Amino acid sequence: MAGIAIVILSIWLNLSALDTLVANQRAQGAQRSVAAQLQNLVSLALQAETGQRGYVITGKEEYLAPYRDAVERLPAAFASLRNSLEGDAGQLRRLSQVEALQGKKQDELGRSIAVRRDQGFAEAQAIVSSDVGREYMQQVRDLVAAIDGIERGKLVERMAASARSAEQARRSIVFAGALDVFLIGALFLFTRHDLRMREKAAAERSRSDAMLRELNQSLERRIVERTQELQTVNERLDEVNRELEAFSYSVAHDLRAPLRSMHGFAEAVKDDYAGRLDEEGQDYLRRIADAAARMESLIDDLLVFSNLSRGELPMQPVAVDDMVHAALVNLEADVRASGADIRLDLEALRVMGNRQACVQACQNLLSNAIKFVAPGERPSVFIRCEQTVDGDGGPAVRVLVKDNGIGIRPDRLDRIFRPFERLHGVDEFRGSGIGLAIVETAVRRMYGQCGVESRVGQGSLFWFVLPGAA
Repeated sequence: MAGIAIVILSIWLNLSALDTLVANQRAQGAQRSVAAQLQNLVSLALQAETGQRGYVITGKEEYLAPYRDAVERLPAAFASLRNSLEGDAGQLRRLSQVEALQGKKQDELGRSIAVRRDQGFAEAQAIVSSDVGREYMQQVRDLVAAIDGIERGKLVERMAASARSAEQARRSIVFAGALDVFLIGALFLFTRHDLRMREKAAAERSRSDAMLRELNQSLERRIVERTQELQTVNERLDEVNRELEAFSYSVAHDLRAPLRSMHGFAEAVKDDYAGRLDEEGQDYLRRIADAAARMESLIDDLLVFSNLSRGELPMQPVAVDDMVHAALVNLEADVRASGADIRLDLEALRVMGNRQACVQACQNLLSNAIKFVAPGERPSVFIRCEQTVDGDGGPAVRVLVKDNGIGIRPDRLDRIFRPFERLHGVDEFRGSGIGLAIVETAVRRMYGQCGVESRVGQGSLFWFVLPGAA
């Protein structure tokens, strides 16, 4: 029993290490998003000012098009940034100052435009030459730089923490996994020997009561250079992200063999000696098998996500009905176990994509449609496809998956496709939190788009669009 308890403890420690790694990577993604949004905010402010100056100089209405476009998009940009900075009172205060200054800047731009239209170039030029707008803009730049600097500092800390937790997870899981395999094998041998020689049971069990040591080693990575240009920062962050994905792939790949051995030994003990163990012993065996299966599922999803992010995706024409039916074949056991009602309305359309990635995207959407239903509710899933056009006006195909599930709250729709984003606890719905991120990555790598429409209690409609093929 002591050996089984140590196995369970090691699995729990390994899961904790993986959860820490996942949390750090999710935080990095959020802070990278803030940097991009800040760049977009400054770009919109400059776009508005450029349109205003063009109109003041020329008096032509067409020069106001970029100004109007920027004014329309700025509120949404501020709202998105406010949502991303939620929970940081200092950053939100700075953002409010930026918004107030931008409002004054827009008033100054609007006034100069009105004066140019009504009174002429000289009067409008006088407003522009007053340097009031330039001072507003400089204050906006200074505040945005302050927000960005704080966020980049957080990101550097997160990257270092992620690297440390990744190294700790890899080392602890590999060593603990090997020790767990040894302990399960020892338990198997000791149990058989105990049945043959009861008088030596106490001595034999004491040999399996070994101490599990944790190996804690931290890897410190330091960022030597930080540039002031956001584009350069983004390129560096992309490079580090690719390295972390490769590292995660290596960690996940190395864990599969010991996990399978753990699961196999547990099943062997269960099959051969379950009747000779008491209820507590059988419960420990079930916990070992369940925990190993959960870790293996998480590792499989991590490998799929890493392959889609890093690997080559050869493109070819893929029939929509072929990829949907292939996904349903893979999910046959889940469909049968849930009693799901699956309905298809598929036209003879083809997309240009990678067949394996297309099947994986369909499979993950269908799996979620079957899984996320209210207790006692029979899943009902409707899959259809239709012709459409992409952003450039080219032929495209949209695949839609409608379900009768529990739905998604509106404030969580923008986070649903992020990696490791879970909207429900593991006890409510099993899963790794990577399924929809795999869909988004696969579709994006095939030059497509995906999205969702949902209301709580009224089901969800997931869709993705891929380039059409003749």
